[in-house]
Amino acid sequence: MKKLLLFTGTVFLLTACNEEESPDYIFTGEGEHWEANLEMTEFVSDDDQEMMEQSFTLTFKGENEDLLGSDRTGEVIGGYVSSDGEYATTWGFNEQSIEDTLFTTTRNTALEYSSFSETETIEIFVEWEGGNEEMFEITSSE
Repeated sequence: MKKLLLFTGTVFLLTACNEEESPDYIFTGEGEHWEANLEMTEFVSDDDQEMMEQSFTLTFKGENEDLLGSDRTGEVIGGYVSSDGEYATTWGFNEQSIEDTLFTTTRNTALEYSSFSETETIEIFVEWEGGNEEMFEITSSE
């Protein structure tokens, strides 16, 4: 009986630890060449600080080839501007390393410093091969 309780408790604990939080806020939108998704999930860190995970994804609507330069390498600079400020990241790749046209990054911020609102409109900016640029807005899908 003790072994059964120990086994059941272990399975329950492992299941609870492996559960992914569903996002509290989801922002989506698209421009002519790109789609963007920003998922925000509140969580409590190991040191009991309230945090916000921001998972940002850009998806190129074209083909991989359109992102590569004549030297067969490419770079995408993308980010967003919200009431919390501006965030940008750079993805570099070559023809061997680019598997799809989906680019993702995640960052965590302290919730106490956030002025974020679920009703706000977030501005997306993207730069890619050949001096191409695009700006568009995403809004809450809830």
